[in-house]
Amino acid sequence: MKKLIIVSAFFCLGLAPVAAQDDAEQGDEKVALLPQAGDFALGVDANPFANLFNGTQGLDLYFGDKRSLYGIYGKYFLTDKQAVRAKVLLNVTSDIDKEVVVDDSNLAQPQNLNPDATTIDSRKTSSTEVWIHLGYEWRRGYRRVQGFYGGEVMLGYGNGSRKYTYGNPITAVNTNPTSYNFDSNLYPQTANGYRVLERKDGATFGVGLGAFVGAEYFLAPKLSIGGEVGLGFKYYTQGQSEVTEEYALNNSVFESARRTSGGYSSAGFGVTPYGNVFLLFHF
Repeated sequence: MKKLIIVSAFFCLGLAPVAAQDDAEQGDEKVALLPQAGDFALGVDANPFANLFNGTQGLDLYFGDKRSLYGIYGKYFLTDKQAVRAKVLLNVTSDIDKEVVVDDSNLAQPQNLNPDATTIDSRKTSSTEVWIHLGYEWRRGYRRVQGFYGGEVMLGYGNGSRKYTYGNPITAVNTNPTSYNFDSNLYPQTANGYRVLERKDGATFGVGLGAFVGAEYFLAPKLSIGGEVGLGFKYYTQGQSEVTEEYALNNSVFESARRTSGGYSSAGFGVTPYGNVFLLFHF
């Protein structure tokens, strides 16, 4: 019900103006319905509304992860039918998972023995992804409905990390403490308690070329809602990742950092619904 109310309110913005004339009267001055040469447009991505329908956490596969990219849109109209445009698409996430494990320190004290004593292990996952699109579009249409098409270049950057904290520390006495295995962060086959403290993904950089097509409907003078899809060619490369671990050796506890995988690159074609739905204000 809450989703229905939000979506209904969003689309109700257009109900009142739909019956208006193509030019709105303001005193003795007519306000043009459609953008004209010299106009600017600013808008926001409406993926949050789209996700209410499809129930997913993303509408795109930029660096290969399914996650939403919310954006800000800008245009400058060189003529009534041509415009240069820019988009900044951004996703920043931070999640914490917590799991209950046995408290080893309590079991080590017979006088305070409580087999039900517990402590908390946690994993914090963070990621950032930014894409900048610069393009050129041509427009045509009839009255309130305007179609557009064009091409653009894309530049992207992404990174991510996972940090682990453990309720039971590694000590010279307890070299292999009870710990929760979130995602292969433990090495249980070893006797000296190797476990991961942090994983840093290598920074990812991407470039691409794309072609897009879409349509806008003008709810009121200089106010439109629209959507677009594109076909793009993208190339990206990722640097080495780094793992920081801790372990016990010779009655001492050590921490070490090491490089893991080498960088890789990949390229491919794909249909990219990177706009989906947006709301634009022209001025």
